[in-house]
Amino acid sequence: MTYRRAPFVVVLTLALGCGSDSDKSNGTPDACSGGNVTVDVVGPTGYTCHQHFRATITVTNGTCQAITVGTVSISAEVTGSTGGTCTPAGLSTYNPVVTSIGAGRSSVVQDITGGAFCCFNTVCPATFTCDEAFTYSVVTSAGTVEKTLGATHIDLSGCDVICQ
Repeated sequence: MTYRRAPFVVVLTLALGCGSDSDKSNGTPDACSGGNVTVDVVGPTGYTCHQHFRATITVTNGTCQAITVGTVSISAEVTGSTGGTCTPAGLSTYNPVVTSIGAGRSSVVQDITGGAFCCFNTVCPATFTCDEAFTYSVVTSAGTVEKTLGATHIDLSGCDVICQ
């Protein structure tokens, strides 16, 4: 069965600091110490037949420098199934709609609507579910942040949508 990825709420963190050791040697605190780049992914935690994959991905730049955003990728791995064999959609890579984020700013970098969840060649079995773990990766000038999330439940029991 092929279907699109189901998003979760995700927080990915990459720690970055600003300033230098010399700033700290004179007792001046580093104003950006511990600044983070975070990625939040919001969307459904489960799907049924006919529902479209959805994910809104927001990057927050908590550092003291502007960052660039290169690509956003989503991959899936089947963690369980009942009533049949699940096949996740392949790696999907998206260009961000915003490529630069200023210090201390947040921006939606991708708002994804994918295809409907479906079955190959024929209607799905009467009882058919899949669970998948999803990995969200965002490439930024501060480094790549990646987070793998646990199972999203996909209920395709009797689904009459045939994948094209």
